[in-house]
Amino acid sequence: MCGIAGLLNYHGLSEEASVPFNIKSASALFSIERRGPDDCGEWDDGICWLGHRRLSVVDLNASGRQPMQRNNLNISFNGMIYNFVDLRDQLMGLGHKFWSKTDTEVILAGWQEWGVDLLPRLHGMFAIAIWDSKDRVLTLARDRFGKKPIFWRHWKSGIAFGSRLDTVEILTERGQLSDTALAWLLTLKYIPEPLSAVEDINKIPAGHILEISPSETNLHRWYNLEPAVNVANLNLAEQTKLVRHSVIEAVENRLVADVPVACFLSGGIDSAIIASAARQSRKIDSFTVGLDMGDGSPWLFDERERARETAMFLDTEHHETVIRPNEALDQIDRLFCTALDEPFGDASALPSMMVASAMRQQATVALSGDGADEVFGGYRKYQGELLAKNWQSMPKAVQQIFKYLISILPSHRNSYFGERVRVAQKFLSGASLGPYERHAVWMRILDHASLEQAIGAKASFISVENLLKDVTIPKIIDSLTAVLARDITIILCSDMLTKVDRTSMEFGLEVRSPFLDHRVVETALAIDGKNKIKLGKGKHILRNAFQNDLPSNIFNRPKKGFEIPIARWLRKEFAEWTKMALDPTFLEELGINPRMGKTWNKQLNEENHKTAELVWTLLSIHQWKSMRQ
Repeated sequence: MCGIAGLLNYHGLSEEASVPFNIKSASALFSIERRGPDDCGEWDDGICWLGHRRLSVVDLNASGRQPMQRNNLNISFNGMIYNFVDLRDQLMGLGHKFWSKTDTEVILAGWQEWGVDLLPRLHGMFAIAIWDSKDRVLTLARDRFGKKPIFWRHWKSGIAFGSRLDTVEILTERGQLSDTALAWLLTLKYIPEPLSAVEDINKIPAGHILEISPSETNLHRWYNLEPAVNVANLNLAEQTKLVRHSVIEAVENRLVADVPVACFLSGGIDSAIIASAARQSRKIDSFTVGLDMGDGSPWLFDERERARETAMFLDTEHHETVIRPNEALDQIDRLFCTALDEPFGDASALPSMMVASAMRQQATVALSGDGADEVFGGYRKYQGELLAKNWQSMPKAVQQIFKYLISILPSHRNSYFGERVRVAQKFLSGASLGPYERHAVWMRILDHASLEQAIGAKASFISVENLLKDVTIPKIIDSLTAVLARDITIILCSDMLTKVDRTSMEFGLEVRSPFLDHRVVETALAIDGKNKIKLGKGKHILRNAFQNDLPSNIFNRPKKGFEIPIARWLRKEFAEWTKMALDPTFLEELGINPRMGKTWNKQLNEENHKTAELVWTLLSIHQWKSMRQ
């Protein structure tokens, strides 16, 4: 796992800017140092410059140094290809010779042999930059689900690119937070791809390739989300066996490393399944994160006790990271100004960053359960999809009575009852709507009317419904699985994987996600939604596939998930930060109606969770902008 950077100028690098290019290149490499703390390299031919920071995981000696050259091809690569040994054997059979044991060299030889047809052969996560000095073509390619980022920008007679937004800005010039990015942050708390925080800097979308030649720039898709057709015709028992086999194989492939490997371990089944499969091959360390409220009161979403039970059963070397409000406060600047690189309002990034810091002291590679909820249907909103049809068939009078009763109950995250009320209220907010509208309501933190009140006419360009409709859905999958496919394309890529990549790479920790092996995903897509999601129980087929590997109490636990008490923290321990985020002058500078600050502060004091997410998002914008002044 590494950091990449590059600049292409067909008129020559020396014409790039008033600042000497060697200063820009050094600064660009420094910006990605944390992604690759073990080695540094750069190469140029006067037209294209490639930079690289290396996190050494496989073949730790100098033969793995990048950028790497092979004949007329030059590469800067971030990621891990799990089947590189098999590909190397194939290429050796075709006459290719190798001087290293790296996946990077295999990519170069494979590109020489197959060109872009190499990409479907790659199993893994990657952001690849290949410069063909003979044909003068630069190719940037990103993995299927967007685990590894590439930002890019048209610049003069070429482009600049990098693993971080600020890397691209260093190579070009600094930009400002765009109105579109602001509107999406207020709506979703993250910026959906291919957009970035800056207007003319984009992200290469997951599963896409960008080719730049002297005559054109061409962005196109190389991977489509499709179900495995051979799986759809199997019976349920055979599908269950295949799910088990594909997940175990994905875990085994991701244990390949010349450095220590550990596991994230929450209180849920996803990380437990991954840790269990890994434990079959080796002794392994596991890590979890918990919360000390500071006043002795319990926190509903603390997972330490559950994780301890799983770790004890699996006999892992278990470690706990405990977050305390004062320690979290100390980490805010590092999170918003360094790790995240652009505004990002998912508050779970904070515990993710803190547990990544602890893991890096013991391991360089970590396995996670990321993706299981989107791929196999674990979130509560998927239960809502099952219930919506029943709700819509109920008499309107009964619906109104039920809505009223739920609306007058206290909704908060400080008790089990308050949390259940909150979930019921969220369900009812979208239960009567059509599929796209319902999905949109359950995704966003500000509805369109509130967004319009906050930013006026700029809100007219934002439509979560259209974002959902633009996702290409395979025709042969059922409507429930189509909801999962939209979440894989939008939320998984732009929120969940962004969070994991940025917070882990802040400490040079490589995170591998077996559930996002493309064969696991394509197998799951081919299974009917009703076999993945049962009323009251998500990830049904995944549970059945691994029910004999772990105690029944682990599988029977209700879904919990680790969250921090952001509403409480923003009102108490983080009160000064809240004042900055809701300050009328700051809001006005952003183009937000300054009177909204009082409204949002009142809602925050009423423990409105969505408002807490909104204020946290505004805080991320405030710190990001402050850091750039």
